[in-house]
Amino acid sequence: MNENKLQAKCFQWFWNNFPGLRRTLWAVPNGGKRDKREAMTLKATGVISGVHDLHFIYNNRFYTFELKVGNNKFSENQLKYMEAIENQGAMSFEIRNFDQFREIITKIIGNGI
Repeated sequence: MNENKLQAKCFQWFWNNFPGLRRTLWAVPNGGKRDKREAMTLKATGVISGVHDLHFIYNNRFYTFELKVGNNKFSENQLKYMEAIENQGAMSFEIRNFDQFREIITKIIGNGI
């Protein structure tokens, strides 16, 4: 399974199982191929490298999820992003499979980690 398929599975499970929390989990389209002009526009309007794949806000807490499969590792910019938001009280998670995502979301909603 590639990262896009894992992300889709995680998002769809959340959307279908927590209808009262829809729109509190969202994706950040922060990658892909762009031409030079579009890349300059995105950068000028606030798109930054390293922002994690999924963001979730629940009970006044901010969580991010960076999805990785296989041997993929955090980039330097993803680590910088994680440090910056954790310094502000957010929590970040590296997600390697669907079961891990489901378990973390269930704990957040059930226990408020």
